[in-house]
Amino acid sequence: GLYRDPETLEPVEYYCKLPVDVEERTVFLTDPMLATGGTATAAIRFLKDRGAKNIIVSDATNYRLGVAKEMGATYCINPIEQNLLEEVQKATNSKMCDFSIEAVGIEITANSALDCLKIGGTAIWIGNAQKMISVNMQKIVTTELTVKGNYVYNFEDFMNCVKLLESKKIDVSHVITDIYSFNDAIKAFKDLENNRDGKKIKIILEM
Repeated sequence: GLYRDPETLEPVEYYCKLPVDVEERTVFLTDPMLATGGTATAAIRFLKDRGAKNIIVSDATNYRLGVAKEMGATYCINPIEQNLLEEVQKATNSKMCDFSIEAVGIEITANSALDCLKIGGTAIWIGNAQKMISVNMQKIVTTELTVKGNYVYNFEDFMNCVKLLESKKIDVSHVITDIYSFNDAIKAFKDLENNRDGKKIKIILEM
């Protein structure tokens, strides 16, 4: 799972339990660009670092899909312009996904994360925007899906993330899109809030 640090606003990995053969699995990641969208791009980095080869990303902005492609996504889908399930079927030869990672936290993306799974698949929810949602319980039961939520991380997980950055195993250059003076911090947050084209992903404040 990923958690957004309330002070730095950076995504931090706190728990990641993937099968040893994740490089042979298909992982679906959904993020229609609510807030900054940085959680989804961080998830791609962590999946690639663990050897995942087949990563499908859904996002409502083509710019972010381009960044996802640069960061290692193998198939990118814009659900506004394309039929999500049809495209996932094409990408997986109708096998659907072993795992889905929901990085927004709203009803439509949570259900999409379930719909894209194969029988016995696992949905991991790290988004946290909408308090109450409706899901298809019968689908979860009859196709034997697993839904996992992740939120909290510990100090050891935080340090592991720092080590990944220090070792340069993770390239963050794709997601650092803007640098603001600390005095312009309020403007930076407002620009992120109005970031409709998705071209602002991560902003650094210079002290």
